[in-house]
Amino acid sequence: MSNLCKDIIKSFVIGSSAVIFVPFYIAVTNTPESRIDLKIYAVTASIYFGTMNVLATIIGKVFDLTLFQRLVVIDIISILIVWTLITIDMPYEFKTRGRELLQYVFVAIGHTLAYLVLIYNLERLFS
Repeated sequence: MSNLCKDIIKSFVIGSSAVIFVPFYIAVTNTPESRIDLKIYAVTASIYFGTMNVLATIIGKVFDLTLFQRLVVIDIISILIVWTLITIDMPYEFKTRGRELLQYVFVAIGHTLAYLVLIYNLERLFS
């Protein structure tokens, strides 16, 4: 098996691990305004973060980026994707515009911590 295949598998396993998606699952569970189906969310969040970490690995290889650089790029892309999904699908029923806008901040903070702290350190640990 080539090094690229090993790196892709490792990236998917790290990104889709419980350490990454469980904090998001807990956050959604503790948001009473959420209309998200938790069974579907548990699976899709795991696959999403695994896939985004694979994409980060590929971007890093293609553009010769460091681990941190590729995770910054994928963090920004991921935040924009989720912001778009929240805007289009409206999975929350917030009572105020302020709380609705705060959700976008929470998404940005959560994704940044997931990619630049958790995934970064797991990737370094298993490299």
